[in-house]
Amino acid sequence: MPCSSVSRYTDINDFRHALQPTNSEIVITGTGCFSARIVTIDLPRLRLQRVDETLARAWLVQMADPQMAIGFSASPGQPMRCQGFVLGSDDLALFTPAQPV
Repeated sequence: MPCSSVSRYTDINDFRHALQPTNSEIVITGTGCFSARIVTIDLPRLRLQRVDETLARAWLVQMADPQMAIGFSASPGQPMRCQGFVLGSDDLALFTPAQPV
């Protein structure tokens, strides 16, 4: 059955545990107070998560088999980097179990 939720975080560890996949490392690179919001929509075979954060960060992602993820920047003024490359507004990043990103 489909369900959705909106969660807010000020603790980086709580935020990291709320994200999927759970086997990830996050390092905050910006300064100031951390704040994040996660909007999650769960469908029978698909999970959608939108993440809004206040500080810059580096994130090491290792997907668990058989999960895959697609990442992209939803904010035109905030480019996303993947493996050192800046993703344009029409670019996608594919995260697979075989390759940590």
